[in-house]
Amino acid sequence: MRIKQLTRTGAIASLALLAGPVLAQADEVVEVKEINNAPVVMGIVMMILLGLLALGANAIPSKRGHQD
Repeated sequence: MRIKQLTRTGAIASLALLAGPVLAQADEVVEVKEINNAPVVMGIVMMILLGLLALGANAIPSKRGHQD
């Protein structure tokens, strides 16, 4: 019986500790600002470029023709 009470008390305390910050943030209003898409586009271009470089490096034939 004592373990059930400790478990229940621990569960209520953990919920109270987790709910505090959530309730504190409920009153804030977040303003949406204009997003600069240049870093996103450059990141995508760099990923494509690195992917093509990796594919190009794998396309170079090895010089082990006599061993295969």
